[in-house]
Amino acid sequence: MLFRSHKPTIMDVRAEDESFNAFMACVFGEFPKQKRLKYFKDSYKYVFDPQKFLLNGKTLSKIYKNRHASALNIGLTDLDVNYNDHSGPALFVLDGQKARDLIDFWNLRIVRRNILPIPIQWIKELSPFCKEFIIKNFRPLPGNPHGVMIHPTVMFSRSISDKESDKIHKKYIRVDKKDANCIQQWYPPLWHPSPESVVRTTMPIVSADEKHIDIPVDVEKPVITFDTLWPKFTRKHRNKHRFANVVKMRCWGGKDQIATIFPCDYKNPIFPDFRLGREHLLSTAEELVFFPEYKNISERWELCSGTDALNAWLNKNKIIAIPSDAGRATEQIIKTLDGFWGVGKIANSGTVKLLNDMSRKPLTRSVHFAEFRQKIKDAAGKDIWRYKEFETLVERNVVELGLDSALQYALGKNRLNHADFNTATPYNLYKNRGLPPTPISNPSLKAIQYASDAPKGNLLYFLSSDGSTFFFTNYEKEKEWIKIHKKKE
Repeated sequence: MLFRSHKPTIMDVRAEDESFNAFMACVFGEFPKQKRLKYFKDSYKYVFDPQKFLLNGKTLSKIYKNRHASALNIGLTDLDVNYNDHSGPALFVLDGQKARDLIDFWNLRIVRRNILPIPIQWIKELSPFCKEFIIKNFRPLPGNPHGVMIHPTVMFSRSISDKESDKIHKKYIRVDKKDANCIQQWYPPLWHPSPESVVRTTMPIVSADEKHIDIPVDVEKPVITFDTLWPKFTRKHRNKHRFANVVKMRCWGGKDQIATIFPCDYKNPIFPDFRLGREHLLSTAEELVFFPEYKNISERWELCSGTDALNAWLNKNKIIAIPSDAGRATEQIIKTLDGFWGVGKIANSGTVKLLNDMSRKPLTRSVHFAEFRQKIKDAAGKDIWRYKEFETLVERNVVELGLDSALQYALGKNRLNHADFNTATPYNLYKNRGLPPTPISNPSLKAIQYASDAPKGNLLYFLSSDGSTFFFTNYEKEKEWIKIHKKKE
């Protein structure tokens, strides 16, 4: 059980100078002015009996130091705010009477966890607090054993010039502590695309509840059923559409057979329409959104495949589309590789070109194991992210591997003739793609030791005949030997 050591001070703030009314509302919140909404302010005063503060430089310093609660803070009760930004604490020096600076602070507060506005008009009164803020927050990062420090930042609004900000920082904010002073004289480009080398700024996620659900889905009839989430505060306030449920779907089967992401078009919610006979889902940047109306009513969604979803969306927008030959071929490739996870494993121009060249050549019995592995390695080059391409193509049964040993295992004999290669068995890797259904041998300890410490060389292929073993550096030479051997048979 937790106990408070003191009763929190809840404030009713009013600006001493009317020109700071907008600043006061921006930082501490303001109640509606309309007469019909007057009950908000009256209820706040009746429930919390807030202490009145006349806002100026001195009272603002007192409020910051003691962390008094305002109506704006109380509005976040029972809500979790998950900030995607992990920057350290910051002070934002601004002109408290300029709308542009107040808008800039409002936007910064949306994306940053701990940032306090410092009006330039009250910088002298707030100077002791600013210095104390920097010294207290300049501390080791918790849990980091390498001495990494948290660096509080002093930011300046766009209305304050670099020359002026240098003077203000030096006179009122700078502290006499090594490495503790960090000044930022530029405003973050919140609305512009970020460079690829920089993690872009994103808005926080505000939620009252969260739940993860694993639902098995039949690909032929993909239907899911789940219960909606109802936050605690809805028990008292009963009006329609007072909260939203956001659903993030993920298909963990790895085959990408179910559509989980849709075009963002919340202004014209005509698709997707999984909720049969009910309001359309809103496809937003936060993913699928709907507004529960009744408690203890389950949602039932009839999902669809990616191709069907795309066609349905086009049809909703009066565009008739059918898959082209290239589209059907692409769909077949994606299915063969078990979805986009598999496709991603071979997303290399060299590998794609190699497979394309192989597909244009006259069909042979198979692609020999060692030769194909080497070709894939050469095609991928030095791309470290492509090291799984060979395994992906084999595991997804994209290629046939020329391994006599699997066929020998199935037929129960060591010597194979030309006719044996046409035998109908899943262990015939000249006819079937991928690996055999079961292991085919149990190597001896000596074989394992030799394989793990084999001598270096360029011999990739071998054939055994009449008690002798012949080795070859490439498949062409092996085929020449096979032709000669056939004539002898």
